[in-house]
Amino acid sequence: MKTEYEVINSSNRGYKGVSFPDAEFEEYLRGSVKDKLNDQEINSVLLNDLATLKGDTGFKSDILLADIQSLVGSRASFRTWEIGEAFAEEVLSNEFQCRFYWNARRDSRNPNENRAGADLVGFIESQNEVYFLFGEVKTSSEDRKPPTVMKSMESQLKQLAESQEVRHNLIKYLCSKIPLSEESSFKTDFNRARRSYYKDEKMQLIGVLVRDTEVNKKDISGSYNFLDKLVKDSYGIRLIAMYVSISKQMWPTIMNTRGKQ
Repeated sequence: MKTEYEVINSSNRGYKGVSFPDAEFEEYLRGSVKDKLNDQEINSVLLNDLATLKGDTGFKSDILLADIQSLVGSRASFRTWEIGEAFAEEVLSNEFQCRFYWNARRDSRNPNENRAGADLVGFIESQNEVYFLFGEVKTSSEDRKPPTVMKSMESQLKQLAESQEVRHNLIKYLCSKIPLSEESSFKTDFNRARRSYYKDEKMQLIGVLVRDTEVNKKDISGSYNFLDKLVKDSYGIRLIAMYVSISKQMWPTIMNTRGKQ
């Protein structure tokens, strides 16, 4: 990852544009992005359970064998905006000290459903403190700078900044997932972020724009200036543009092909 431009107003306010070499982006697509979208963690649990059933007398049905085969030979089939969201979340986790403990795809009975509330719901660590992180992700190939989707992002981040009810529902959402996770750090982060939010009114808003176009700070600078003026001082606001040179039409194909051996 390479920083292309950056404006820092404080530790939790500013905007940044970063780019990714093709090889690094392809590694994301074939690895952690595909695993997240397929929820490989749950797939592994199910595969182990079904393999055990297969070995038991009386469990030889075609349904069982078909489900095993679907887990072993699963191919990613996702829309580009879903790939963009998963990529953004993985980069935030790896490069920006963000933590997402719960795969939100598990909450959809229909995998094609859109999620309500916010695209990004997790935590961020900054200066030895932990805060709730709420954010939005947009993916765009539009030549226009900024792309049209930034108006929608501005509106959604504005709502997160101004609506106590929306934030409260997201906090309840996180709390409900703690008992379902095996990671003890989830509860620790939640308690630290809750203290920061209710005691000091601190949290972090993040907007991520994923682009397969030329680098241009106009993609996010205007939106940042708009949001910086309206988001209260105790809340953080950061916008990040992530640039790749591989056309988004190629992303699903790359996810389902093996890299160089």
